[in-house]
Amino acid sequence: MKKIISNNKTMVCISISLFLIGFLHSVIVKDFIWFQRIGAIIVCVGILLLSRPSLINQSLLSEVGMANSPFNSNDPEHYKFIGEPVPEIVSEDSKSRIAVNKLGPLITFIGTVIWGYGDLINRLCF
Repeated sequence: MKKIISNNKTMVCISISLFLIGFLHSVIVKDFIWFQRIGAIIVCVGILLLSRPSLINQSLLSEVGMANSPFNSNDPEHYKFIGEPVPEIVSEDSKSRIAVNKLGPLITFIGTVIWGYGDLINRLCF
């Protein structure tokens, strides 16, 4: 379960699937109340993405400038630049930064809009 929740691609696919299922179901039954409720679950997925560092028990690494490359110590490009393999902790840090800085806020925002205003589609269409 932990592997599923900490995988960014899986969580994005779950969000998209929930959106599509909720929207298609609402179109079929001509009632967007269920689409609105799916928004609450999408917000939960966004919150899980935001809490990824806690779920994998690894805090975000501090950014330390490196003297032998123009990159930070937690940037995978630094290790490619100096010709070393990227440590697992740096790879996980990169994934956590994407989840916390990009995916989590975006999915949480979209879910909040759906949750708050999804039922208004009834007034527009039906």
